Amino acid sequence: MVKQWMICIGILFTPLVFAEVINDPTRPWRSESVVESVTQEDVTYQVSSIIKRRVGSSAIVNGQQVEIGDVIEGARVQKIERGRVLLQIKERQHWVVLSQVSGLKKSR
Repeated sequence: MVKQWMICIGILFTPLVFAEVINDPTRPWRSESVVESVTQEDVTYQVSSIIKRRVGSSAIVNGQQVEIGDVIEGARVQKIERGRVLLQIKERQHWVVLSQVSGLKKSR
């Protein structure tokens, strides 16, 4: 009987002794999120246009033209790529994709 109890206790506590945290190797080092808009303390960031030029790029974020390194409403523009803008908000980075909402319609 005692032997059976020892085996049960050993089985119950073995996972606690040998458990270890395994990091996900596919997870980015810095947490990034891809969204159409980012909200931070009453500020929503929305990209309405991206302008690609031979030298440098700019984007329209919240109605203002910005380039890499600019700060808009507390967020620093880190990268401007086709269809998205990387914003540094405090210690986190967020990809904001080009908004599909537009007041313009495509002509035929």
